[in-house]
Amino acid sequence: MIKTKYGKRVATGVLAGALALGGVFAATAPAMAAGSGKTEVSLVRAEAWTWTSGGTQGRSYAQHGCASSLSQWGSSTSNAWASCGLSSGTAWYQFR
Repeated sequence: MIKTKYGKRVATGVLAGALALGGVFAATAPAMAAGSGKTEVSLVRAEAWTWTSGGTQGRSYAQHGCASSLSQWGSSTSNAWASCGLSSGTAWYQFR
């Protein structure tokens, strides 16, 4: 690294410009929608959940043995569960 006053000024100027530009982008970026989900599958049941905010919608699906469940699209939470004896199963969730 070169240690000169000129180099420090250039680096400072580049950093300041990058921060200013980033601030412009951050100020004009739309709010991001958010969502998270969880699935659990065992020998006795399958279950899926979603939690959403910011206009995002989520839905959940669970299938276990002879039973299945699909939730409607929801704007805050969704949950689906299924249970049919001792069996295998699957669960998933989606966002839009």
